[in-house]
Amino acid sequence: MENPFPFPFPPKPILLLLPFLLSLIACTPQPASQCRQFANITQQSKSIRESFDSDIADAQVKISAAQDLATLQTAAQDYTAAFERVITQLDTMSQAFEQINIADEQLDDYRDRYISFIANTKTALTEGSAAMQLVIDAKTEADFSAIFATFTSQSNAAYSNIQKLDQQEDDILNQFNAYCTETLGLADLQTSQP
Repeated sequence: MENPFPFPFPPKPILLLLPFLLSLIACTPQPASQCRQFANITQQSKSIRESFDSDIADAQVKISAAQDLATLQTAAQDYTAAFERVITQLDTMSQAFEQINIADEQLDDYRDRYISFIANTKTALTEGSAAMQLVIDAKTEADFSAIFATFTSQSNAAYSNIQKLDQQEDDILNQFNAYCTETLGLADLQTSQP
């Protein structure tokens, strides 16, 4: 009997691999799932920001009430500790992003941009911490007066960078949300935007 199909049947080894190949396709993460994973990680940013804002507000109260160098140094230590806590938390977020298996090219771009945002935020926080370290290291009020201009310049630059980075994060998350909700049809996708 002649083969009624216009193409030959695949050889048996390929037929044996077919279930394996189909399972690989089924195991490939879907963009909707990847969007949800991304959003779950960015939710951490909201709690990190709230905790950081609270820590900074407490340190600002101490600074405004400072009557001497020792009180200023205690507040500077509080700032530095807050910066270090956030840096550690951002490291955890970055690692979580690295662990998401993203096959979607656009989502991969958002992840790369968010990881870059995290790295730049850590740099700005490290710069802010270095400025506070100048206050901590001052031995006398005369030493503090001598470093005050440098401290002010460095802390203002760090603050400015953090503000710019906050806008960068908002831009990334707006684009991510638009992609996941409009392009992929997801609803109720919550990220950490304020």
